[in-house]
Amino acid sequence: MVIVCPWIFVDSPKAITIFVSVFGAVLAPMYGVMMSATTSSSASR
Repeated sequence: MVIVCPWIFVDSPKAITIFVSVFGAVLAPMYGVMMSATTSSSASR
């Protein structure tokens, strides 16, 4: 439930830190892949 609703655990700084860390660790590589795919597809046109 922490991953879906972190705002429930606002009084727990450790839970928020873990959520932000996991979210960033998952989102950053996906963003990099999306940007490289966008760049390579537009460069091939």
